[in-house]
This record gives sequence, structure tokens and C-alpha cells, in this order.
Amino acid sequence: MPDKIFPSEIKRLRKSLKMSQQELADLLSVSRRSISYWETGQKEPKDTYQAKLDALFLKLKKKRLYIFDLPSLLKKEGKDDFLNTLFSLMRDSTPEYIAAACDDMQKVFLPERYKTFHTDMGEADTSFIIEFEQTKEIISALGISVVLKYGVETAEILATLTDRAQALSFEVDIFTSDVLLLQLLEPKVRVHLACDALHRRRRRRTDASDPAFRKKRKGQVLDYDEERFKKEYGIEPKKYPDYLSLVGFKDLSIPGVGIEDKSASELINSFGTIENVLSNLDKVEPKFSNKLQEEQAIALIGKRLAQLSKEGKLLISPEDCRLQERDNERLFSLAKEQSSRSLLSFLEENLGRKESEYHTVLKEDELEEFLGKLKSATEFAIDFSTTDYDAPALREKENRDMKAEIVGIAISLSPYEAYYIPVKNDY
Repeated sequence: MPDKIFPSEIKRLRKSLKMSQQELADLLSVSRRSISYWETGQKEPKDTYQAKLDALFLKLKKKRLYIFDLPSLLKKEGKDDFLNTLFSLMRDSTPEYIAAACDDMQKVFLPERYKTFHTDMGEADTSFIIEFEQTKEIISALGISVVLKYGVETAEILATLTDRAQALSFEVDIFTSDVLLLQLLEPKVRVHLACDALHRRRRRRTDASDPAFRKKRKGQVLDYDEERFKKEYGIEPKKYPDYLSLVGFKDLSIPGVGIEDKSASELINSFGTIENVLSNLDKVEPKFSNKLQEEQAIALIGKRLAQLSKEGKLLISPEDCRLQERDNERLFSLAKEQSSRSLLSFLEENLGRKESEYHTVLKEDELEEFLGKLKSATEFAIDFSTTDYDAPALREKENRDMKAEIVGIAISLSPYEAYYIPVKNDY
């Protein structure tokens, strides 16, 4: 099948050209309402207009993979905030490729590279596991791939999938609260970092007049590309593990040797890697060389703990992460089971559907109110509850009279709303 622009992509591509619906309509000689219908999926463009859309937008169309670090974001934001972030992306960017990465959450996962230095971290919090499993159910029903490999930590799943995506010329957006993923930044890789107090310590090294680098509050996100990282840290992203081997990161159990941020950046820029720094201590200032001489092993351990492997044995490629069709019935069921207002709001806004409402008519005034609605209805659906469900089939088969009695009448005047009127029960 030849490549084409799908209606769900029109809005994103139009916005990438900074073009309004009216401007696109004028260009294609159609009404603005037609553009709106196409973008919302209410109608599809005719072949003539499809050809024009393909000619206009195909050259702009790039494969972009959105990956969510599910465990870290749930811990940082909670389920509702995570879902709101996800729904906002689906509404505004209409992603074609999207995945959620996670590891085995039955335990607080201890990455392989940590096992030499730490003991087992024990069982994960039960309430978090429940929230984690509930969120996975929602993600799967949305048609989003859940990438899980037992024995491989989430960060390394993300690193491996990102590396494979780049090899296939994908652009990649990573959503996480794990600062170690900043080392994955490349010209076509961006990291959207859920802000926390740990990361705010970097603010003192940036230009205070730049709003993008001002202190962030909880719930905000820092959007990183390669250039922003270089401006803030003074090094290339791939050198981040070397940098951390010098400065350390206590909350990630990365020891470091206690060298200050700016000096660490200068050392890495001068020598390239922590290994090269340690091999050239005679060229390093005495105030640093003496400390490094004493703590060489600590520095090398720090780099090992910070460095993410891209060799995770995943049985999935970026092409397998194409967004699938939503299971809307399952989503409505999950919204009710989990009492998820964020999911229900998303369904109502994006699918034009509300939660089903059922009314039992028991009182005379309720019946009168319902009959008034019935008289003004232009169409309705009706069904009967009887004492013998199979009576019509049996009557025809056995040539006997119908003996079933009506016990109730169900009537629907509009989608997702119905009334039940019992007629044989004594209330």
C-alpha cells in the first residue's frame, strides 16, 4: 500500500506548517468545516483532496516514536497525572508510534550493574503495584504497546528501543522522571523530564534571565534536546555517566568523588572520559589529582552505575509500536471499575460518548416525566423482559401457543441512556 496521509495526522502536520484550518481549506479549495471533519475523523477526504494532502504533507511526515517510562512517571506523578499527560499527547500530537516501557514491578528492581554494590531491595509497595497494573490495563486498551522484559530494567529497555529507533531513522520523544535517560539525547532524541527537587540544583549554573531554566514547580516538565543539555551541563549528553562519576548523585546511589559541577565538566571536556582523566593525573591540577588518585575505584564504579546498556534483548522493534485501535468498551469498563475521572473525561471528549445511564421508573411522577420525553422523541428502541426468554422459538418449533408474560419494558430514547419500566412486580 503506498504511503499516504491519514486523517488523524492532518492536524499535527498542519500545525507543523503553522497553518490554520481556514488557510488549509483555502489552499485545497474546500470549506473550513471539511478540514475540521477530516481532522476529527467524522469524514474522510475524497480521492482528489487526498492526493492534494499527500502532495502537501508527505514530505513533512517523519516517523516519531513516543516512549513513556511508566514506573518512574507513576512514582513521580501518580496515575491520574500520568494519564492526563498521556491523553494530552494523544489529543495534541496524534502519535502513530507510541509505547510504554516497564520492568517487573513485583519487586523494586535492582539493575544488574548495581548488584555488585547493593543487596536486594525487597518487595515493592502493594498499593503502587495495584496502581501500576491498573494503568497497564488502560494503556493496553488504548492500543498502546507495553514493552516489558523480565530481568531488564526500564531505563535499559528505553535505551535499547531508542537505539533501535534511531537506526531506523525515527525521531524519539522520551517521557520520564529518571535523569539518567538524559545520556540518550541525540539530534533526533528529546527527553521530557518530570521535574523534581533533585534536578533543580542545576538551576544555579544557568542564565537566570532565560525562562526555560528558571526553577520549576512540582508537576512541571523540563523539555530537553541535545543543545539545551550542552548549555546546562557544558558537556555532550553521552558523557553524562563520566560527569556523574566525578560529581556523584546520592539519590541514585552513584558515589562520585566530590568534584564540583563546573570543574567536572572541564575535566571531561579536556580528557574525554573518566578513564582518560585517571590515566593522565599528572596533567590534572593537584587539588583534583590527589583526590582522584585516592578514589579511582569509586570513580569507575560511579560511571558503571550511571551508564545504560543498549543491549537489552527485546523481541520488539519500533515498527511494532504502531498505535492500535482502541477498545472503547473496555476503556469505559475500566473507567468505572477504577473510578478514573481522567479516563472518563478523555473518552467523553474524544469519542463523543458518555457513561451509560440507566433509570428504573417506579413512581407515577417518574412515569409521567418519561412519557413526556417519549412523546417528543423522534426515534426510540424498545425491548421486553418476559417470563420465558425462549418462548417464541419454542412456539414455532413445537406448534404451541405463546405462554410468556411481559414483566418489564426497556426503552432507549438516545445512545447510552435507557429506562426500565417493571409491569408485573409489586414495589
